[in-house]
Amino acid sequence: MGLKRLFNAPSMCPNCGKVLSSKPTRKVDCPHCGETIRVRKGELLSEDDFNIHGWIDHLEFLGVTMVLFNRHRDELSKQFGLKASVNDTVWRILNRLIINYGADNAALEHIYRSMSKLVSSEGKDPTPYLLEAEKARKRLTEKYQNYPTSLEEFSSELERILNDDSIPESVSEKEYPIIVSPNSKKSINDSSDNALTSPRIFLGHDELVYVRGLRSKGKLDQAEEFLKKAEPSPAVLDELRKTASARAKLAKKNGDWKSVVECLTGYESYAIEKRDYCLKMVNQEPPEHTASDKKLLSKARSFVDQ
Repeated sequence: MGLKRLFNAPSMCPNCGKVLSSKPTRKVDCPHCGETIRVRKGELLSEDDFNIHGWIDHLEFLGVTMVLFNRHRDELSKQFGLKASVNDTVWRILNRLIINYGADNAALEHIYRSMSKLVSSEGKDPTPYLLEAEKARKRLTEKYQNYPTSLEEFSSELERILNDDSIPESVSEKEYPIIVSPNSKKSINDSSDNALTSPRIFLGHDELVYVRGLRSKGKLDQAEEFLKKAEPSPAVLDELRKTASARAKLAKKNGDWKSVVECLTGYESYAIEKRDYCLKMVNQEPPEHTASDKKLLSKARSFVDQ
C-alpha cells in the first residue's frame, strides 16, 4: 500500500511547487506559473537546474561536480550582491579550468569549445574561443606526431619517463584570479591571430545555432564572414547556402535580379571550390540549392540576359 501511494504521489512544478494534473514526460510550461518544466531521467526540473545538470555532465571528466558548481555560484553571488546566473557561474569555472589544465591540450580544447558553446547560446561571437581550441588541437596533434614509432624508441622513452623525478602538477580547486570577466565575456585575444588568415575553426551544433540566429536577425554579412572562417564541412556549406538564399530573396524584393544571380552563383562557386574537402572529410557532396532557389536563379538569369 505504501509503495502504491509512493508511485501515485502527485507531481509538482519545480518552479512554483503547485500540483500538476499529470506528470510531464517532455518539456512543457507549467499551467499555474507559466515557467518551463524540463524532464531529466524522469525528474522534473526548472530550466536553471536542467542547464546546471547539462553543464556538469559536459564538464564532469574535468572534475566539475555539483558541489564545485554551488561553491562557485555562492562566491559569485556574494561578489555581485545577487544570485549569480548559471552562465556566469560556468564561465568562472571554465576560467579556473584553463589554469588548472594549462599543460593539457586535450582538456584545453574541450574547455575553449565549452566557452564557445556558452557565448554562442548568448548570441555572441565565439570566434576567439574557437581559435584557442584550434591552437590546442594543433599542439596536441604535433605532440602525437613526435611520439616514438618503433619499439626501441618507445622503450627508451618509457625508461626516461620512469626515471624522471618531476611530479606533474595535479588538478586542484585552488583560488585563481578570473581571466575573463563573467559579465563581459570579452575576447581573450584581440591580436591578429583572430584575423581571417588564422587557422580554420571547426563549428559544432552550438556555433551553427549562433549562425542561424544571426541570419534570423538579418545579419547576413556577419553570418557569412563567420562561416567562411570555418572548416568547409557540408553543415557549414549548408548554412552558407541558406545565407545566400536569404540574400537572393532580399534582392528579388528590391527587383535587383543581377544581385540575385550573384548571390546564388557565388555560393555555387564556393561549393565547387570546397567540394574535394567535403568528399575527403565525410564523403559527401556540398549541398545544392533547393528547387525553389534553382527556379529563382533561372528566372533571374532570364531578366539579366534580356
